[in-house]
Amino acid sequence: MKIERLKAISLEIPFKTNFKHASADRAKTASIWIEACSNHGALIGYGEGCPREYVTGENLKSALDWINRHTSSIVKDITNLKSLKAWVVKQEQVIDKDPAAWCAIELALLDLLGKAKVSRLSRCWHCHLCQLFSNIQQCWVTMIWLYFQNRY
Repeated sequence: MKIERLKAISLEIPFKTNFKHASADRAKTASIWIEACSNHGALIGYGEGCPREYVTGENLKSALDWINRHTSSIVKDITNLKSLKAWVVKQEQVIDKDPAAWCAIELALLDLLGKAKVSRLSRCWHCHLCQLFSNIQQCWVTMIWLYFQNRY
């Protein structure tokens, strides 16, 4: 499978009321949202990461910068679960410096890879069950498929 593009945006949704805990007081969410696209946009995997300076040492800007620096390598090198795992091993130290940024990308890639697998299965004439899954239900199929692959 060829990943055609990774789109990264900051996701800041206002809360109805402030959210407080010992380390922060927030009036809105602060997340990174990733869309990993393949098959001319017909398949899209989604991922989210939550950079927190007091947890991961990241903020929205640093996470987006990290994603922008590594997007071309990810798009070029990752085509399946095996290449994803190889990229993770090769880039372990880089990933460890920005775990929330990587979390968003990894979730989007796993979602995309799983949907690609389900899409191939649903084209089989004998796989009527796969054709019944909506996008939301495909998420569960993705997770089950990954579980049985014993790769993650």
